[in-house]
Amino acid sequence: INDTIGTLAGGRYQEENVIAAIILGTGTNAAYVERMENAQSIPKWRGPLPKSGQM
Repeated sequence: INDTIGTLAGGRYQEENVIAAIILGTGTNAAYVERMENAQSIPKWRGPLPKSGQM
């Protein structure tokens, strides 16, 4: 579990209406809550990495 997922889980433990978490630091990460029935429709990156190294 990374820091963003931990932040989201902690937030939902305190308040069930929490739907997103974000970490701003050396890197930036975000996480959000999604219904399981929608999880299959979330596209996954399957191509090669961009030459820039950025996504």
